[in-house]
Amino acid sequence: MELLNARRALDYLSARDDIDRHRIGATGRSGGGMTTFFLAALDDRVKASAPVSGVLSTEGWVKQRLTSAHCDCQYPVNSYGLLYSEIGALTAPRAQLCAMPTRIAAFPWTPSIRRWIKCARSTASTRPRARCARQ
Repeated sequence: MELLNARRALDYLSARDDIDRHRIGATGRSGGGMTTFFLAALDDRVKASAPVSGVLSTEGWVKQRLTSAHCDCQYPVNSYGLLYSEIGALTAPRAQLCAMPTRIAAFPWTPSIRRWIKCARSTASTRPRARCARQ
């Protein structure tokens, strides 16, 4: 529902004459961060996004039994079994800054999250437009 509401907000903003529809960005924190993350992946009208939210891996959900520790915004209908890294990659080549906690038990930095960050940093070092902040 949150994602549908966000897309309707984009419809409204895109229809206004006083809005530059080529410069629309999105941000949010916690559930709003997850909505921003999915909105940017789904809708290319978002030219830049900055989701501020914890990121989980399947490893974190299942192995550490964290499924009851989060709201439903963390668990999208995911018929294709995509990883968060794959969903986030859908925003490319548009700008995205992901901010996530490093010391909150509900969002553990599992080996798969660490591999994702390592891959992102590696990509950033070989692509002039890609950047990664330090941990």
